[in-house]
Amino acid sequence: MGAGFLLFVVFGVVGVSAVAGAVLLFRARRMVVGSGPPVCGQCGYNLTGSESNRCPECGKLFIEAGVYRGATPAHESARKRLGWAFISLPLLLILLLTGGLLIALATARRARLQAQVAAAQAATAAQQARAQQQFTRGLLEKAEGRSDESGEAAPAKAGAERSDEGN
Repeated sequence: MGAGFLLFVVFGVVGVSAVAGAVLLFRARRMVVGSGPPVCGQCGYNLTGSESNRCPECGKLFIEAGVYRGATPAHESARKRLGWAFISLPLLLILLLTGGLLIALATARRARLQAQVAAAQAATAAQQARAQQQFTRGLLEKAEGRSDESGEAAPAKAGAERSDEGN
């Protein structure tokens, strides 16, 4: 699998999560108190048909817990927290992925620049080595040329002196 596909999947999940959070927040804001069946303010139990003054689920008196029609304030705040979590966590994930991507790009750029510097240093070293070889070769050629001149002349003179002595 390529990196593009993985990014597509990650950002797809992040997008779906953010949309779900937005829907939860929108629904929590639109929820109208007074619509729906009566529920216990403590536990949210549906009190339709209840004939006592206590909640059959948690045992609280209605006067203490309160009776609401529709969502209780606790449910509404829980839904809002969940909505904010669905929105903020994907945004945090996007920030982390973006930061990681920027760090990876910076590291790759640094490595590429270091490779270019190393290549330039190697080329400079090779050029200096060639220049040193040429210089050394030139010195050797000059030294050999002088020794050849003195070396060839000396045996010729020595041979001439020997032939003069023999006569």
